[in-house]
Amino acid sequence: MKLISIIQARTSSKRLENKVLKRINEKPVIEYVYESALNSKLFDDIIIATSNKKSDHAIAEWCKEKNIKCFRGSLNDVSSRFYKICKNQKFDYFMRVCADSPLLDFKILKKKIKFIKNFDLFTNCLDKTFPKGQSIEIISKKVFMKNVKNFKKRHKEHITSFFYENHKKFSIKNFVSREDLSQINLSIDTIKDFHKIKKILNQLKNKHFNYSYKKYISLY
Repeated sequence: MKLISIIQARTSSKRLENKVLKRINEKPVIEYVYESALNSKLFDDIIIATSNKKSDHAIAEWCKEKNIKCFRGSLNDVSSRFYKICKNQKFDYFMRVCADSPLLDFKILKKKIKFIKNFDLFTNCLDKTFPKGQSIEIISKKVFMKNVKNFKKRHKEHITSFFYENHKKFSIKNFVSREDLSQINLSIDTIKDFHKIKKILNQLKNKHFNYSYKKYISLY
């Protein structure tokens, strides 16, 4: 089974513009996300999926500087970005990752990775019990490509929403936390969130991928 990570990123966030390129200790937020994915050693490849708009040139330039694979496509039709990557790359499953989640704990997956191939979608988002910013969504390339033609406008930005809305038609494994932590936010939506995440990363001295999401919560 070949598994890749696709990190979706843009600078035109309505609540906090340019948040994925905001710097914490000289590194943009997106770099923390990429480093976590890379250090997890779970993925055969990692691709940044951004838009072809001028506003996202800086993301593409950062990828070029860091020698990171980058795909550029539609700004609003995120599903078309993923579809074109699926069409042009050889793999079996992909994990959708948001570039505003620098504390995403990939260790959540370690003991579960062997079960992924048994499902169309492997997730902790159908019934949310993990903190925001700890979303695990791994999708079968075959199932995604077969169904993307059925996406309505509302599904094209949030590409897994179609599968959740039609969950009875698919083989979906939703795993949960032992306690409901869904009220905690470990992602960046606002400037207040950014400063909280910055404080946590400063305490960890940038070695974010060595710790679990429970450690981040203790420092929140």
